[in-house]
Amino acid sequence: MFIKKTNPTYMWQNYVNALLGLCLIIISIAVASSIDTTLVWTFGGIGALTLILGLWGGSSESYEQEHRRA
Repeated sequence: MFIKKTNPTYMWQNYVNALLGLCLIIISIAVASSIDTTLVWTFGGIGALTLILGLWGGSSESYEQEHRRA
């Protein structure tokens, strides 16, 4: 029998990654006029990727949690 449980103890780590991704996006927009355009796009892209993966990881359950035996 398979049960579906979540373990909120470790979920905060994914949300912290999402917050750091958001910070990278904000920083790249805030300093866009003073640094090179390539660096702005790099920081923005890495920040967006980190934000998306952090939110995705925080909202989905791990394989181990989904298929844990009772």
